Amino acid sequence: MGLKILKFYKLSAFISMILLLLISGMSTAGLVGTASIHAPAVILQNNTGTLTTINLKVTNGNGNVTIIGPISVGNSTLNSSKAAVAYATNYLHINEKKYNFTYEIDDHNVSVSGPSAGMAMTILAIASLTHKTIPKDFTLTGEILPNGTIGEIGGVYDKMSAAKRDGMEFALVPKVSNTSFENKLYYLVQSNFDIPLIQVNNITTAIQYALYNKSIKNEETYYNFYTNYNLSDIPNAPLSCSGDCYNKSFEGLSNSTFSMVHNEILKISKDKNLTNATSQFSSLLNESEEISSKGYYYAGADIAFLDYANMYMFANRNNSISGGFSTLENIKNECGNPVSSKLSNLNYPYFIGGQLRNSWGSYTINSLISTYNQTAVDSDGVIRNMYEAGIANAWCQASNYLFNTSNNIGGKQYMPDSNLSVIASDIISKASAYPSIYTTTAKEAYKSGNYNLAIYDGIYAYTIYGNPGEGLNKSQLLGQAKSLAYNSTYGIWATQFGNEAMFYYYESNSTKNSTQSNLYAQESYDSAILANRLSNYSKIISNNLIPYKPTITTKVISHIGASALITLFTIIILVVLVLSLIMLAIILKLNNEVKELKFEIKKIRSSKTKNTKRYKNNRK
Repeated sequence: MGLKILKFYKLSAFISMILLLLISGMSTAGLVGTASIHAPAVILQNNTGTLTTINLKVTNGNGNVTIIGPISVGNSTLNSSKAAVAYATNYLHINEKKYNFTYEIDDHNVSVSGPSAGMAMTILAIASLTHKTIPKDFTLTGEILPNGTIGEIGGVYDKMSAAKRDGMEFALVPKVSNTSFENKLYYLVQSNFDIPLIQVNNITTAIQYALYNKSIKNEETYYNFYTNYNLSDIPNAPLSCSGDCYNKSFEGLSNSTFSMVHNEILKISKDKNLTNATSQFSSLLNESEEISSKGYYYAGADIAFLDYANMYMFANRNNSISGGFSTLENIKNECGNPVSSKLSNLNYPYFIGGQLRNSWGSYTINSLISTYNQTAVDSDGVIRNMYEAGIANAWCQASNYLFNTSNNIGGKQYMPDSNLSVIASDIISKASAYPSIYTTTAKEAYKSGNYNLAIYDGIYAYTIYGNPGEGLNKSQLLGQAKSLAYNSTYGIWATQFGNEAMFYYYESNSTKNSTQSNLYAQESYDSAILANRLSNYSKIISNNLIPYKPTITTKVISHIGASALITLFTIIILVVLVLSLIMLAIILKLNNEVKELKFEIKKIRSSKTKNTKRYKNNRK
């Protein structure tokens, strides 16, 4: 069937070419053909989409390509029209120099720029030259590359909003990787506006829909969030924690994550257009909970956590640019006011875990806010920010749970020994070869004297980004992963990462898909390496915690805050003034009493003088 269709396309193109040659032979001037098509665009000034019509008139000429209509046309759009004509004429095997191409964009009061009308202009040229009629019920967007490939574009949310508003039945968009964020965005937009997005890789594929009425049934975009793990083949988590563990508290962390995910699912379930997404997310949550029920607390929570960002993005998909910024600000406030807690000899695994996640969340949200004006120029940009914001929000919520748990565990207040500074410095040195969020937060922790945090952050940095296991085959990865995991049980975090390694170890051995099996083997090894390093350094940290010794330093003072310092100095000044007034009053009172005493003494002396004289007179 596919071969017959291809032959039909070639025959149609050949007949069209013969007609063109006949037409060009009959006249050296005059109209050759016309066509029109709907093309979406984004008006950046107000962040809205618009559906415009592009008309093309082809006449006999000398190869001129022009665009008329808008107030101004950017070079990228003009170059795109020339690339469209070049590819179309080459595709049809005709000489473009024999024709003039005049594109008219019906938005006469705007300035136009960008290459995303390239696919539309190419199909217009092919339709005009072959006298094909373009249906009026669809739209399309995408750049045309010299080889006929359709290049990626932006603004898909705003463009499809306009397409749906103006009654389009479907849209052609550039093909992207199934696992890419762009595919996820297509799926979200398609679901939100209930308009099928048909992905096309090149012009040859695009004209099947645009000119030859190929059915779009079962061709719409799909994104698979759900992974079907072989849970029936997975035994319970094999590793038991040693040291200060509090397993029930870690199970509580998993349950807290599941609750957070469930709340986002409830939000998106209210929209009937998101039924498929809701179903996928619900199945994923159920699977995560089942994994956790087997004792793989971190593995289950981690799977749910990573998809929480997707759910958060779906729940906040309709944010305006200003609304998106407000969402970021709210998360910043949440991260900036964590639950108050103190490091103790018992709670340190949970306390440090809380600090880690708060630092990651704060760093992420502050980075998003600082670049928001550059990254959120349209709704696509807002949605991308919402995905990252979901990660930051999840980290900060997890940190609050861990700080609350630390308070519940209690214990005597402890602090890291200064000996840990040397170890932290060495780890940061290793991590510096792998710039990442973990490297940045490790350096910030070290500067503030938080060596525990710096050590853990640094371990994450050079383990996650250091390409562990590179060059090992599947069998070697799994063998070493199992050995490492079973020797990595000091502390709750190490043990749970070790169990995660074993989870993927079992999955790798049970799946029938060789590609997936290899991916699971790498996941198993990565988790085992991280577990082993956390286990080793958790023991070192535990042995280098000392009773808290309060000291007043410039660092401590700097954390008090300007307003607190002003209040403190005001109180001190008032106390000094009051004391000064009291001293002055005492001095004045003493002065008066001295004066009175001097007066009394003078009176006494005067009295004695008189008596003496009287005595002498009497003797006389």
